[in-house]
Amino acid sequence: MIKNGKKISCYGCGVCSTSCPKNAIKIELSDEGFWVPIVDLHKCIECGICDKVCAYNDKVYCNSKDRIETPIAYAIVHKDETIRKEATSGGAGFAIAQYLHQLGYRLVGVRYDVEKNIAVHFETDSIEDFKQTLNSKYIPSYTVNGFTALMDGNKYAVFGTPCQIDSLRRWARLKNKEENFIFIDLFCHGVPSYLHWNAYLKHHLNENENLKRPIFRDKTNGWHAYTISLETNKRFISTKLQNNDYFQNIFFGNYTLNKTCYNCVYRGANSAADIRMGDLWGGKYADNEDGVTGVLALTSKGERVVSGLYECCQIINEDFKTIMAGQLHKNLKMPQSRQILINGFKEGKSLPLLYFCYVRKMWLKNMVPYYLKCIIKKIKYKIKGE
Repeated sequence: MIKNGKKISCYGCGVCSTSCPKNAIKIELSDEGFWVPIVDLHKCIECGICDKVCAYNDKVYCNSKDRIETPIAYAIVHKDETIRKEATSGGAGFAIAQYLHQLGYRLVGVRYDVEKNIAVHFETDSIEDFKQTLNSKYIPSYTVNGFTALMDGNKYAVFGTPCQIDSLRRWARLKNKEENFIFIDLFCHGVPSYLHWNAYLKHHLNENENLKRPIFRDKTNGWHAYTISLETNKRFISTKLQNNDYFQNIFFGNYTLNKTCYNCVYRGANSAADIRMGDLWGGKYADNEDGVTGVLALTSKGERVVSGLYECCQIINEDFKTIMAGQLHKNLKMPQSRQILINGFKEGKSLPLLYFCYVRKMWLKNMVPYYLKCIIKKIKYKIKGE
């Protein structure tokens, strides 16, 4: 609930701002580095729309009216190798955008703004422009400009995190515009603080160096290498998860996530979207180094969209358990040192110092057994296949 002009607990989806009839709500970064709404109480007329569209206010996600009882599972790979190489997984998200664009849908997704060093949602009618969405952005997106475009009555395909999509569907239903949209979300780990991301950039970039493009999942060294690359005006920097990458190890260790991410209602197949997608790691895909997208059609509308992808994609009907094998099924535990790291970033402490003091030991304790478990799984699968 918004009290005294500020939201106490919030996903940061921004739908309250875009739906406010008086433009009384701004979305700004909090002192912890997450998007939060700030209400101008002089403009607010207490109409309650912000509360009605807020997914956080309801601990049950907003079901589509044509929800399929058992989601239909697919493994999808884009036939265009250039797209597959640039995409985080198999390029299914871009294929969905291509198909829906041909049907007259405008597109809303996330790109990186190098001027502000933030991820932003944007709206476009150009499939070429939409290529900026290829490759995941492991930071919370600023949604206001992109979501504001949705108010005009056109047909839109909207890509976002589960909480963003949940609030958008609530808004669309409130305005009787639900049929205008195809909603696509992803298997979401959670979003890290901008304090963390900015510290990572500060550590790697020199004073007179400008970031041209971050690649959060660079496949140059293989899909499983978990490589972040920074293209600057002077050089190309790459860091790997296995080699003390300070951003990924802290992020995947869950040390700097938004507090609401630790109590997420969208784990597994819980979704308000028509389609959910993400990395496909399970079973025979465990050794794939090019990228495969695991896709769930959650509604009959979503199923129809997937059926239109055969021309540009290789599609295999998969077992639901295979799609879910590498995804989170339950909520993450908040590390005891989370606040220490957040405060450390606020105070300007160096990223390596915070990593080695508070993360490295726990990473070895937790991740080494995890990697061993993954290796054993692969060996068992190969033996079974033989």
